[in-house]
Amino acid sequence: MSSLAAFIMKGRSQAILVVSAFTILSWMLSLASLLAAAAVALPTLRRGGREGGVLMMAALLVVVLAGMAILGNAWQAGGYALAMWVPAWVMAIILRETASLSSTVLSAMGLGLVIVMGFYLVIPEPAEFWQSTLQQTVKPLLEQRGAAAGEPLLAQSLEMFSRYATGAIAAGSVMTVLFSLLLARWWQAGLFNPGGFRAEFLQLRLPMMASAL
Repeated sequence: MSSLAAFIMKGRSQAILVVSAFTILSWMLSLASLLAAAAVALPTLRRGGREGGVLMMAALLVVVLAGMAILGNAWQAGGYALAMWVPAWVMAIILRETASLSSTVLSAMGLGLVIVMGFYLVIPEPAEFWQSTLQQTVKPLLEQRGAAAGEPLLAQSLEMFSRYATGAIAAGSVMTVLFSLLLARWWQAGLFNPGGFRAEFLQLRLPMMASAL
């Protein structure tokens, strides 16, 4: 991991290569998205938001071209990449400016709440939306296995999950962003401030209400 971080910080071209490569790899291996987001956050933490922004725009061009060639859909590839990178970039800027993990974690949680509230404003009946989406997703898989999408147990499970899907997805997204950010901070400490990440992490404090959430 330390050698990867050192390679990212060697120069902008190297960072672009890592971000775009791991993003493309994440189309097949979802965990690679964590490394892609961390590779955006690391230069942002070290050199500022402008550097991270330039890095994202350059990597976006590579990912879009790859999306056209591999997926046949540049918009999907670009949208997926930005959804992965931008939150990590924003949180890295906040952490760089505040030098406080506590403030950054609270900001990420606040962003998650805003996403949930915005979703409820745009989609009047989120539970119905998720239930319909999930049914369309699992139907081809069930047909391959000779099962029916309307089976009582499956229908009940989908209905139950759909009630909490918005919050669960938002929470998962926040955790993913924070994990990528912490990985980038660990990389940064390893390269430029040995031992600094441990001290910073031990100082992490959250209000009781935030801890409950």
